[in-house]
Amino acid sequence: MIKSNRVLLSLTAGLVIISVTLSVMAYQNFWFWRLWWFDNVLHFISAISAGLVFLLVYFIVARQDGQPISPTWTEVLLAATSSIFALGFIWELFEFSIDKYWAASVAVKQLAMIEIGFGDSIWDLISDIFGALVASRIFKSTYTETNYDKI
Repeated sequence: MIKSNRVLLSLTAGLVIISVTLSVMAYQNFWFWRLWWFDNVLHFISAISAGLVFLLVYFIVARQDGQPISPTWTEVLLAATSSIFALGFIWELFEFSIDKYWAASVAVKQLAMIEIGFGDSIWDLISDIFGALVASRIFKSTYTETNYDKI
């Protein structure tokens, strides 16, 4: 495997580990509610991670007969932004429904901790798109296609 692809795989794995670790720690320590900006930061980092995973899988699978391909900027941007927006939208539907459920079943004094709203979801999706753009840049800068049949 070409060295730049190893770097890309290592970076992707590291970002996935960081995203999962931060997410678990945030739920355990209530960072989403205590730090107003943390949700957007985590969406950004997670979008970079998921974007890189998606791009790696997509462009490895997209190869025909094991032949190398060289994705264009347009292909990379479209693949990353559309997949991350779809994933982020599905997540926001889930998060919004959970928030609504909790709002209906918790005491009034706890409502201040629950983020309910359309505005939060929009900012989360904007953070996701920025993360997808960064993932596209990282991918296009480091991905080197090779004929994997010979490896």
